[in-house]
Amino acid sequence: MRFRWAATDPVRLERLHGYVAQALGDGITLSDLRWIANAGKELLSLGLPFAPEDAPLPESLKLISKDIKSVL
Repeated sequence: MRFRWAATDPVRLERLHGYVAQALGDGITLSDLRWIANAGKELLSLGLPFAPEDAPLPESLKLISKDIKSVL
């Protein structure tokens, strides 16, 4: 799984990476992250945001939602 980011600024990209690492440190497993990424991929294909505001996700993953261009 790879995230393609809409952001191109190196500082922003570093921050986005930090948010993903924070989610993993806060108890999200790689399996969880794969499931979330697949669900987000489906939402993106429908023209919806990667993670709806009311999604039961850690805040760190909600913060990356607007910057995800696609999931490979």
